[in-house]
Amino acid sequence: TRALDGGGALINQSIHYVDLLQYIMGPVDQVFSYCANRAHERIEVEDIAAATVKFKNGAIGFIEGNTAAYPGFSARLEIYGSEGSVIIENDQVKEWKFKSDRIEEPPKGEKNHIVGSSNANISHDSHKQQIQDFLLCIKEDREPLVNGWEARKTLEIILSIYQSSKTGLPVKIK
Repeated sequence: TRALDGGGALINQSIHYVDLLQYIMGPVDQVFSYCANRAHERIEVEDIAAATVKFKNGAIGFIEGNTAAYPGFSARLEIYGSEGSVIIENDQVKEWKFKSDRIEEPPKGEKNHIVGSSNANISHDSHKQQIQDFLLCIKEDREPLVNGWEARKTLEIILSIYQSSKTGLPVKIK
């Protein structure tokens, strides 16, 4: 529900990749979006959201949050630039290409299965690691790896996407 969850596919499932996108690309300047419920009859929130994003550095991006696709596809982040491109799928680097002749190995990470048609099929390792870090922060009296100010940036992007969809107008982010 909007009251208990704040939204649907975008704020629940897509928030982590929106966070990764803004972490890599930098602050967002403006968004324009559409959100709708097309496949899930018993929920009041969106099961699909599409937004164009203008970053403060001039780059243009696209965000799609979707729980309407059957049977559920991989979470994916694609960044294409004039000097190189990267595709990350389910937290794994799938493509890593540079225009220059430099050869670099893509970063390696643990396989984190984040796609499926039910919660039983989805890995919760990332959440577990974040909770463990938070508990260690309390114990060690230190700042978490992801603090509230960083998390707020992503939330502001998503709330701006919801506002744009509601008004039909672009929303500038402060």
